[in-house]
Amino acid sequence: MLSFPSQRPDSESVASYLWKVQQDLLDQAERLLGPRDKSKKIYQPVFQDNGPYTINTPNMDGAFAALSRNAAGYWPTVVYELAHETVHLLNPIEGKTNWFEEGIAVAFAVEMSHMLTPHPMKPDKDTNYERALVLVKQLPIDCFAAAKIVRSSIGSFSSATVLNLQTLLPEADITLLTELLVKCNAR
Repeated sequence: MLSFPSQRPDSESVASYLWKVQQDLLDQAERLLGPRDKSKKIYQPVFQDNGPYTINTPNMDGAFAALSRNAAGYWPTVVYELAHETVHLLNPIEGKTNWFEEGIAVAFAVEMSHMLTPHPMKPDKDTNYERALVLVKQLPIDCFAAAKIVRSSIGSFSSATVLNLQTLLPEADITLLTELLVKCNAR
């Protein structure tokens, strides 16, 4: 469980603590899911309207998490949102991700929220985030183990094909694998 500062997460006086939370989540994500793309720099998270989402730098040499205004005032929301975006920061891409990556991001956010905060969070019912989580939980092995296998063999979720997934996860249903690779709009 983390011990949060009394200041709001968006306070400049705790920017270094926010960065430490980002680094700790990145370490946890790499431990569970494999190493990130080191050719991309990860920058300090920010708080913006319409967050959370990941923003790539203009020349695509790095990325950062844009957290919601709700997170700006509540540390457990920071952890939940930042954990989710940290999965996307492992291999930042332009455009929409697939259901596989989105589901792993949700699963990681739920796990970190339960492990690190006094207010565990999960996706709202009947949302695309809940759907993404349900999909990855249908994999025949632990979703984090499956994700690590895929990332260590292929490099990123966005590079996966159904044939790759069939080879790496032979017990998985072909219909599920096909659905996991569809581009999603989780918002």
